[in-house]
Amino acid sequence: MNILQLNGEYFEGMPAMSVGEFLMTRPTVDLLLLDTAAVSENELTSLVVSVRTRFICFTSADSKKTRQLTDFGHFDISEFWADRDFQAAPEAALSYLFMDLAQTQGFALLPDEAAQIADDFPGIVERHGRYEMRVSGAFPEGTLLFDYQRLVANWGKPIFVVPFRRFYNAPGRHRLSFDYEMTGDIRLTYVIETLDKTGRILKVDRFTEKEGFFDAPEDAEFKGQVYIKGRGSVRIGKVWTYKDKHELGWFQMGDTRRLTKNGEFIYSYFIPGKRKERLIVGFSGNLSELPHYERQTMANYDFPVLLFCDLRGRGGAFQLGKNLSVDYEEELTEIIDEKLAELQLTRSDLIMTGWSMGSFPAMYYGMALSAGDIIAAKLLLHLGTVTSNLKVLYRTEPSMIAAREYLTGRCQPEDTDKLNVLIADRLAESDLSGTNIHAFMMSADELDRCEDFFENLKDRARSVSISHEIGFHAEKLAEMSRWINEQLDDISANSADMI
Repeated sequence: MNILQLNGEYFEGMPAMSVGEFLMTRPTVDLLLLDTAAVSENELTSLVVSVRTRFICFTSADSKKTRQLTDFGHFDISEFWADRDFQAAPEAALSYLFMDLAQTQGFALLPDEAAQIADDFPGIVERHGRYEMRVSGAFPEGTLLFDYQRLVANWGKPIFVVPFRRFYNAPGRHRLSFDYEMTGDIRLTYVIETLDKTGRILKVDRFTEKEGFFDAPEDAEFKGQVYIKGRGSVRIGKVWTYKDKHELGWFQMGDTRRLTKNGEFIYSYFIPGKRKERLIVGFSGNLSELPHYERQTMANYDFPVLLFCDLRGRGGAFQLGKNLSVDYEEELTEIIDEKLAELQLTRSDLIMTGWSMGSFPAMYYGMALSAGDIIAAKLLLHLGTVTSNLKVLYRTEPSMIAAREYLTGRCQPEDTDKLNVLIADRLAESDLSGTNIHAFMMSADELDRCEDFFENLKDRARSVSISHEIGFHAEKLAEMSRWINEQLDDISANSADMI
């Protein structure tokens, strides 16, 4: 993580720059540290307006400056700014807060974007970068594009995701700001419902301009939709918001959807990147949402990133087809190959990643495509064993049993061996002579034990490295996060050396 001090040298050895110098040069960094006591209100206004894809951690702000910074999603860290541990190693502390916590079960301190795309939406939808969506097509009157509402519950705390920035001008007075650019005769309508605490709709406002005002009680809640009509394309920016900085929710997949011949949706998300020599392909874990790290952490390496999220069943189905239909595998492989062709890369340039439920597709498709590198953590490879575990619950639901039923059409013990050999059969068909395999295992993993499988890999793959940690499947998340970053660091450095 690259961190830069603004207007001061508070931390020894950390680079510093004035706000004015920063605004002139716009260096690429992940995080800015700011003592607002040394910044004028005009400088602060210029700073928060210009900082769109990075974050500010600040201290010593009065109420006005605090409001200005937090309205734009930045973070007041005054409570531990002067802490001895923080003073001694601010980079390590902030790396933990912004990276390791972001790599656990979705508890992230970073703003998240989300949009629930209408199932019957007829157009093309892509997200570019972190805050921008692009939509194109021909749309009749009343076409629902996005539905923003209470999409996710982060450990029981409701998170609202809405398609606008909301600022307070006075008690009960709200200003909405929308960011979009249109070509053709496209028209957008933002519909905002104001609700009371019981969920009763108090009023409905419609906005067709880039700014609007409305009045609502301070404790009101909001739901929203975006409707589109006409023919052409539109770029929509800042598709994110937050309830407060400590409960920001997860990313809801739906940037690009592909439909298989069997009618299954494949959801993917692409970050273009700056370095074109490798493509990272990531698979989400047992989640209906994609945690922040699976795009933001990987994007830090400047490689293009293609991420897949599995929304089927109660927690995903290991990126395999319903009743093990090969149509799903073929479509997913085609998506990867199309992106490689677009980037003028080959399959040997692939870096396949995944952890827990995502470890299976990382290995399964990584072996099938003879990827250059496979990074898989907390491995779940023997799907018969994994999905026969009645004790595995996700959000109080038996997600593994649901996956078994999805993959086989039933829940019968005689299917265990059939599911267990899927990964071995794929290995038997694969050429791994150019593949480096990196594995992270838990010593007491109660879901699956994969040591024997990786012993068989050592004679087949270009290289195999295994890291062990003591604990059960859900433990040592921070250690796993660091390990994933270390593998990507090494691959990134080696790729740079080859340029």
